[in-house]
Amino acid sequence: RDFEAKYPAVRLSEGLRKEVIYVQAPPSGTERGLMEALLRALGDPRWMKGNRANLLSRLHTYLDGVGCKMIILDEFQHLVDKGQRVRLQDATDWLKALVERNTFSLVTVGLPSSIKIIHSNDQLRGRFDAAIEMSAYSWLDEASKLNFRGILAAFQENMAPFQTPDLASGDTAVRFFIACGGRIGIL
Repeated sequence: RDFEAKYPAVRLSEGLRKEVIYVQAPPSGTERGLMEALLRALGDPRWMKGNRANLLSRLHTYLDGVGCKMIILDEFQHLVDKGQRVRLQDATDWLKALVERNTFSLVTVGLPSSIKIIHSNDQLRGRFDAAIEMSAYSWLDEASKLNFRGILAAFQENMAPFQTPDLASGDTAVRFFIACGGRIGIL
């Protein structure tokens, strides 16, 4: 969301310009729900109208029209097969149809289980070759512990002018670590 905020929508004489679009995959985990979320984020007043082919066609038209350069799909794991092989196949087919024109970057963010979507399709695997896994930090690994404490120090630095105890100190840092289990998202 912070990244999207750096590239706000701009109204120009030729229309709306929105280079970065952020959406969360709906909990239902369907490609239709995701297309509706994207269309809604793009300001389509009919975001829920039409069949899947119509939605995808309108989505491509909107993405081209606003000059989209990046889509960020958060909670990507919602599209993972939950015991329904057909559903996973639908999700991979839809994702392939979305990115096949390759006019924008697609960033997917989710739990490690979401990699199943990419790995279940050879064509997608070739297009998503820059996976970055952010594992939980480990207090037993010295380098991991130093990185975690460095993040706490950066948090504290950005909380100025508020006075706080030294968040990166040993006792305080270990308490933060225990509270979040080494997961920065929870921290």
